Amino acid sequence: MLLIVDPVSATLWIGAFAAGAGWIVVRNSGDIRSLRLSGAVALTLAAVATVHTGFDVSGKSHLGVFWAKGTQQMGTLFERWNTYSRVRVTALGESDPSGWGFAHTPETKIDQNHLDIDADAATVITRYDGDIGKLSYLKDDVINAAYLVQPPADVAVVGVGGGRDILSGLFFGAKQIRGIEINPAIFEVLTDKFADFSGHLDRQPGVSLVNAEARSYINHSSDRYDLVQISLIDTWAATAAGGLTLTENRLYTVEAWGDFYRTLKPGGLLSVSRWYDPDGHRGEFYRLVAIAASALQRKGVSAAELPDHVIALNVGNIVTVITRPDAFTNAQWQGARMRLLAQGFKILMGPDVTFDTVTSTLMSGKADAAFFASLPENITPSTDDNPFFFYTARFGEFVTKPASVHSINNAAISMTLLLIIVALCACGYYVISPLPASAISLSCFARSSAAQDWRSGQG
Repeated sequence: MLLIVDPVSATLWIGAFAAGAGWIVVRNSGDIRSLRLSGAVALTLAAVATVHTGFDVSGKSHLGVFWAKGTQQMGTLFERWNTYSRVRVTALGESDPSGWGFAHTPETKIDQNHLDIDADAATVITRYDGDIGKLSYLKDDVINAAYLVQPPADVAVVGVGGGRDILSGLFFGAKQIRGIEINPAIFEVLTDKFADFSGHLDRQPGVSLVNAEARSYINHSSDRYDLVQISLIDTWAATAAGGLTLTENRLYTVEAWGDFYRTLKPGGLLSVSRWYDPDGHRGEFYRLVAIAASALQRKGVSAAELPDHVIALNVGNIVTVITRPDAFTNAQWQGARMRLLAQGFKILMGPDVTFDTVTSTLMSGKADAAFFASLPENITPSTDDNPFFFYTARFGEFVTKPASVHSINNAAISMTLLLIIVALCACGYYVISPLPASAISLSCFARSSAAQDWRSGQG
């Protein structure tokens, strides 16, 4: 229903249908009062729902979300709800280009719209008029470092969002760009509602956009790519609420990377960017490296050769891990290294660059269960059977060090623990505590019954 009407109208229609169902149930019961009440409620809700739906369709002001997560929801240009999320677009206007991994501060201003998912996770829609020169700031974003490692002709972008990675492909001269977006609301934003604003990216030469789940799509497609790019694909709201089985988590597993490797051309790259803080948030970076090591070994790469297949780069709070099933030759790596350093990207890992003992162990192929258990964070490579990439805190820390593990992603686990505690308390109060009294009552009942039986026997 959310694909047809807004959530308030949907709620009113559901109420009307429920009241109508109640009317049907009682219409032959002879209960005139209940019959009239259910009929009146059904008709009233249906009438209100019709009016509210009309306001929504005509674009007029109507009931909706005015506050979300402590923020007033003002200036909404577009809003759509579906089974995945609530998507909302607001105007940013002429502003600094949005990005989290710029090696150099952009010196230009561009017109952008802000697209947020569940009032939290966000991306941008960039006004594009066909002037590729206006996108020069994209070369400074470490998310796009793979284009400097080797120029790709055919690119797959997983998670199109507002189209920023599509623009990156156009700027760096990719010939064919396939954008894969799972959320129909975001797909609608880019291909319909804000298509004029974004320059109709789906009509740009060589660009095609599909509304599909990435792994399913690439596994059923014969297309092959020089680069598969996955940039910060997550939804804070879903993970914080405990939505552990959403598609984003299925992108960060050993099996998923095996699927992506199979869709690459010889020498092709898989580029994955995640959040990173050298002083307090290395878990996602470590887990990416762990997944890469495991997936590459499944592709037949020996432990001794693993370092020749992985590059990791950092700017600010972003780390980009670039891997490929085919080893980098020394000439390829040295050329890429010069270009990456010239762009201002910090090299964390490479064929001749090591980061720390954790990544070195992961790259040595010697990371066994005992090694992973010895670490303060759980960075065991996530799999399809255990696809919880974002959750790196260990269970015991929620009791011993609750403050250190309180993050947006781990909030779901904290809430689960709280619910367990509440449920146990409720069980104790409503089930366990009445047992002594029940036992006494049963004992008294048994004695009373025995006494009656004795009297009956005497009579």
